Amino acid sequence: MALMQGRLPHPTRPADRPLGSAWPGRVARILLRRGWRAAAALALAVGTTGAALAQGAAPPRTDGAAQTLAGRDDAAVRTLLEMRAAFQRGDAARLARLLPQVQGHALEPLAAYWALRARLDVASADEVRAFLMRWAGTYWEDRLRNDWLLLLGQRGDWPTLLAEAQAFRMADDPEVRCWVALARLERGLATPHEVAAGVRADWLAQRQAGQACAVAARRLLAAGALPAEVAWQRARIAAEAGRTAVARQ
Repeated sequence: MALMQGRLPHPTRPADRPLGSAWPGRVARILLRRGWRAAAALALAVGTTGAALAQGAAPPRTDGAAQTLAGRDDAAVRTLLEMRAAFQRGDAARLARLLPQVQGHALEPLAAYWALRARLDVASADEVRAFLMRWAGTYWEDRLRNDWLLLLGQRGDWPTLLAEAQAFRMADDPEVRCWVALARLERGLATPHEVAAGVRADWLAQRQAGQACAVAARRLLAAGALPAEVAWQRARIAAEAGRTAVARQ
């Protein structure tokens, strides 16, 4: 059963928001929205520098924090490029070998995220917590916590999920919210009617078929906390938007 397999999608699959050629810009926009301007500049720097190095050109001149990264260590940037490629392939062994080469680099938190995320489904809770503690306050701490919460939900580890969800600063993943709602139900911390409104809103708003909200919605439908009409409403909205997978779920 998929719920109990406890495996996260491969990093290159759409469900994991893969990092492609446009990843520096996407990451930078996220960081700017969170108020981490220096980190956004660094993410853009490794992207633009990496593209130039891949083409055999000299790194572009930049200003401020980005200039520090771009001009300081071409070898580290090359290593980061190798790590990005290894992450996209799901090559955890390669990532582990490369990680020490970027120790102390401004983007070491990103490299460490790649290395642990690639094997998150087999990592221990102590390993994950050590990462979260070491990189506390960074975007990558919260990014990994997001990934871990999804895995905990798939595994049905409700106590750990509820404990870790309290520290999830971004709190912007509807699948995490649905897992938390289900965890509260399973632990007797909420009634079906108390979580129905939130699950309904997240389920109806989904653009991709997601496991957590579907499981939570079925639980609430069976309990009578959601009317059957909601399922038909979701199917109609998805069909009209051309989201076949969502309509069929």
